[in-house]
Amino acid sequence: MSGGPPASSEVRELEQRIEALRREYDHFLAGVRRTEPEKLRRDLERELRRLVGSPLLTTAERFRVTTLAHRFRALETRVRNLLERRQARGTQAGEEARGGAEIVVDRVLLHNPAALERYVGRLHREISRAAGGRAPVSVETLRERIVAAVGAHLGREGVEGVRFRVEVSDGRPRVKGDVLVRKDRPGGKGGASLA
Repeated sequence: MSGGPPASSEVRELEQRIEALRREYDHFLAGVRRTEPEKLRRDLERELRRLVGSPLLTTAERFRVTTLAHRFRALETRVRNLLERRQARGTQAGEEARGGAEIVVDRVLLHNPAALERYVGRLHREISRAAGGRAPVSVETLRERIVAAVGAHLGREGVEGVRFRVEVSDGRPRVKGDVLVRKDRPGGKGGASLA
């Protein structure tokens, strides 16, 4: 972005960068990415500070930038809370402490077999833990179901990925999925279920 007056295209680009940061943090929290996207976060924070204080904004642009700044702060707060909770669970070891009951599968992850395998493995371990030690489904079957569910939704317009999570219902772990749709598209979330 330039140092001149902000244009609507700059505000749109900023919105896309915040969404990209959210995806990068999702990958970090799921263990696909090993480090936090600090550089992207710092660059966005600097750009938001510059735009929020700009006297050259129109009223509509000021509203959008303020909304984006709030979205950015909410993302930061969510990530910090999740990281603090993860640290509080410090009694768990290695993989399980880094894993979780939620994964996000998008086009990038779908085309990276090694990362997808790690991702599905973590979800499978969470299913096993929730089932008392033995998962009712194999890793291979879980991966096939996830790939099929994601493939069915990624072809739809505006769909960015599918978020899968483990829920326990009637004493049985189930994998639930939510379709992630770009914010600028009507329809919000859809749903998918694997179990």
